[in-house]
Amino acid sequence: MVQQAAAMVRNGDVGRLFAAHGSYLQDWMLLETDYNWRVDSAQGGASRAVADIGSHWCDTVQFMTGRRIVEVMADLSIVWPTRKAPVAGDATFSQHRDNGAYEARPVDTEDLGSVLFRFDDGSKGCFTVSQVSAGRKNGLTVEINGSNCSLAWEQEVPQRLWVGHRQRPNQLLSDDPSLMLGEAAASAHFPGGHNEGWPRCV
Repeated sequence: MVQQAAAMVRNGDVGRLFAAHGSYLQDWMLLETDYNWRVDSAQGGASRAVADIGSHWCDTVQFMTGRRIVEVMADLSIVWPTRKAPVAGDATFSQHRDNGAYEARPVDTEDLGSVLFRFDDGSKGCFTVSQVSAGRKNGLTVEINGSNCSLAWEQEVPQRLWVGHRQRPNQLLSDDPSLMLGEAAASAHFPGGHNEGWPRCV
């Protein structure tokens, strides 16, 4: 449905782009005992949440809108200035954590951030990234607001696209190729109602 959204923007269905906004929320670094090599800027670079997951959000919104982000301003936060790293090694994704020894390690990369941005056509937007949002696993959401309608898409419900209207009922589109725009229909590989990848499971 990302393809459908991009096609609707290209075709002028959305109208003049006013703004885009959204978020990418995870919880895998919520606890003080959550540790990963990305926490250390010497290994993962100066940015963590924005570089790690914010980059995916930016790629998605740029594809959907057909515009490039050219300016940004961010407010970044570290919620655990020191984290407890397991002496036995990196165990963030382990099912069975060793409740044994930990060592305190300083954190110099952001856990969350809010970013204001400007597209190359002058339209604006904002997004939030967080790796400390309890209950969120890969909550990537994008909303595009235009002069004719709005579009909203959620990665965890990828086969739906919400279309918002001012003077008529809103729509919830599904990835039925017979109902999608021609250039987007090719990305829906199965009849409507089938999840992507379903034929490989049976």
